[in-house]
Amino acid sequence: MRPIVLIVYITAATTTVAQEYPRPEITAEQLAEDLAGIPSTDEAAEAIEENIVQLISLPTDLNTATGDDLMAYGILSPQQIQDLLTYRTQHGDFLSIYELQAVPGFDLPTLHHLARYLHVAHPAVTPALTPREALRQQESYILMRYEQVLETRNGFRDDTPPDQQFRGGAARRSLRVRTVRKGNVRAGLLAENDPGESLHWHPENRQYGPDQLSGYLQLQRRGRLQQLMLGDYQFHFGQGLLAGGGFNPGRGAETVTTVQRNAGGLRPYTSAQETGFLRGLAATLAIYPHTTATTFFSRAPRDGNLTDTATTSLPTTGLHRNTRELTTRYALLQTTGGTSVRYQRGRLDAGALYTYTHFSLPVTRVATPYNQSYFTGSHYQNVSLHLRYIYTHLAAFAEVASSFPGGLAHVAGMLVSLTPALDVAIAHRRYAPDYYTLQGNAFGQSSQPRNENGLYIGWKYRFNRRVSASGYMDFFRFPSPRYRSYTPANGHEWCIRITLQPVKTTTLFAQLREEVNTRNLSALDTNLYNTFAGTKRNYILACDYAVTRTLRLKTRLQGSRYSFTGTTHGIAMAQDVRLDCGPLTITARYALFNTDDYDNRQYLYENDVWLASAVPVYDGQGVRQVLLIEYTFTRYLRAWLRYAHTRYTDRDEIGAGLDATKGPNRNEIKVQLAVTF
Repeated sequence: MRPIVLIVYITAATTTVAQEYPRPEITAEQLAEDLAGIPSTDEAAEAIEENIVQLISLPTDLNTATGDDLMAYGILSPQQIQDLLTYRTQHGDFLSIYELQAVPGFDLPTLHHLARYLHVAHPAVTPALTPREALRQQESYILMRYEQVLETRNGFRDDTPPDQQFRGGAARRSLRVRTVRKGNVRAGLLAENDPGESLHWHPENRQYGPDQLSGYLQLQRRGRLQQLMLGDYQFHFGQGLLAGGGFNPGRGAETVTTVQRNAGGLRPYTSAQETGFLRGLAATLAIYPHTTATTFFSRAPRDGNLTDTATTSLPTTGLHRNTRELTTRYALLQTTGGTSVRYQRGRLDAGALYTYTHFSLPVTRVATPYNQSYFTGSHYQNVSLHLRYIYTHLAAFAEVASSFPGGLAHVAGMLVSLTPALDVAIAHRRYAPDYYTLQGNAFGQSSQPRNENGLYIGWKYRFNRRVSASGYMDFFRFPSPRYRSYTPANGHEWCIRITLQPVKTTTLFAQLREEVNTRNLSALDTNLYNTFAGTKRNYILACDYAVTRTLRLKTRLQGSRYSFTGTTHGIAMAQDVRLDCGPLTITARYALFNTDDYDNRQYLYENDVWLASAVPVYDGQGVRQVLLIEYTFTRYLRAWLRYAHTRYTDRDEIGAGLDATKGPNRNEIKVQLAVTF
C-alpha cells in the first residue's frame, strides 16, 4: 500500500511543481531572510553570512537526519520533529521527500519549505530531476572562486606607508573541496587568500601556501565509535552557553522554533571565517545504552596583539595583508580540551559538559571603562548541565554553566503549541558580567553570553493556510558597562510580522520592529560619561511572486527611524528579477537607498553564487545594481558570474582606511566554477 500511496504523492508533487509551484533551490539569501532576520551590526551581518554558508554546505539526508539536524533549520516545531522521527522508525526510510505529506502535522507549505534544505540521498522512487537539481544533491564537489573590487584600494597605492601597503594581489581567491565516500566518510579542504594577502610557503610561520588552510576528516558509524573527527571542527551541546558552534539564528522571521538551540554535537568546520573553530581530534563513543561521551582536544593558532610577555587582544578579522597585520598572525596557541556526556532516551535529552582553555601567552587588557570584567589570564575552565524534554505539545529546555575563574550563566525556556494554530516560546536568560567562554553562542542580544539578563516571549499564529502572524517581545538588561554604553542599562525590543500567501506562487509580508537601547552621549564640556536611550524602528514591506514558471519577481521596501538626541531616517528600495531558462538562470537587482547617517544603515540580503552569501551595507545616498548569471553545462559542471556596481551621490570616497577607494563608484566581480562527482 505504501508504494502506491507514494506514487500518488510523487505524481501530484511533480504535477504541482511543473504547472503551478515553481520553487527555486535553496539560496543563502532565502535562508537568511527566513531564519536570521535583519542584522543589527556589521559583525552580526558577517556572522550570518558565514553561518548560513556553513549550514547549506553540509546537505542533510532525510533518512539519516537526527532530531538535532532537523532542529538546526528552525522550521519545525519539537512536536513535528518527533512525529517525523516516529514515522521513520515505524515505516522505514523515506522513499521521497514528498512522502512527508503522510507525516501527521505536515502540510504542503511545510513540505515545500523543507524540500529546499533536505533531500533523500538514494531514493528508490523519485521524480525526474533537472540537471540543476541533480547537481545540488551531489555531496562531493570542487569549488573554485575568484572575486575582486575593480577600483584600487588605499592599501595597494604607492603613496601608502610601506608598513601598511598590502603585499598580495587585489583579488580574493578560494578553493573548496568536499568528498563523501561509502561508510559515511567525509573529508573537506578550504584554501583562501583575502585581498592583499600573499601566497607563501613559510612552515616556520604556519603558512603553507594560502594564508588560510583548513580541512577535516569525518567518520560516522552506527557502532560503538559513532563519530571520529580530525582537523577543523565545531561542537554544540546544550543551549550554547559553553559550546555554540554552527548556525544559531536569533530574532528573525521565525520567532518560536529558533529560540531553542540544537545540541548537534560535533560538526565539520567549513566556513571561511578564520576564528571560532577547533583544530585537533574529537570522538563520540557509545558508552551505555542511550548514553554517549564526546571527548575533544584542540590546539589551534590564534591572532594576537602582543607585548613582550602577553597579548592585549585577540583580533578576529583574519586579515594578514601588511607588515602590521602579519605581526598578529598566529601569534599564540589556544589549547582546548574537554568531555561531554549525553543521555538521550525517548523525549529526554540531558547531559554535562566540561571544557578547559589555555593560551600560550597570558591575555591582558588595555583598560577601558567597559572591559573591567573581561577575561584576563592564561587559562579558564567551564562546566555546564543541560536538559531538554518534550511532552506532547510542550518542549522545555535549560542549561546552567559556570566558568572558573568567573561567574554563572543560565538560560531556560519552553516551546508550546497552545492550539493547532498558536505556538508560543518563552526564554529567560541571566549571564554574569564575569562569565567567560570563547566557544559560547547562546540566545541573547550579544554575540557572547555575558553581561546580560533578559526575558523573551515569541508567538506565531496561523489564521488559515493563507494568512499568518508572528512576533516577539524581548526585555533585557546589561548589568555592567559595555562598548559605547558606560553605565548599566535596560532596553527592549519587539517585532510583529504579518504574512499573506494568497496563492502558492505569491508571498507578501509586512514587518515592524522597534529596539530601545542605551548609548553614550557625546559631551565636549565634561569628562563624565552620560548615557541616553535611543529608539530605532525598522519597517519592511516585501512581495515575492512568480509571473510564469520562468520569471519570478521580488520587491522590497524597507526603512528606519532612529531617535536619540534628534531624529534621523533611512530608506532602501530593491527590485529583483529572476529568469530561469533551463540551464541558464539570470538574477538581477536594482536598488536605491538614502540614509541620513550610519545609525540608519540598511541591510539587504542579495543573491550570490552557490555557497556564498552577501549582506552589503546600504549607507548614504546611491544606487546599487547586481547581475548574477548561472549556467549549468551538465549535471557535473556549473558556473556563475556575478557583477555588482554601486554609485554614490554624496561622497567621493567609498569605505574607510586601507579598504577605501577613490571616487563615487565601486565595481565588484565574482566568478565561480563547481565540479561535482
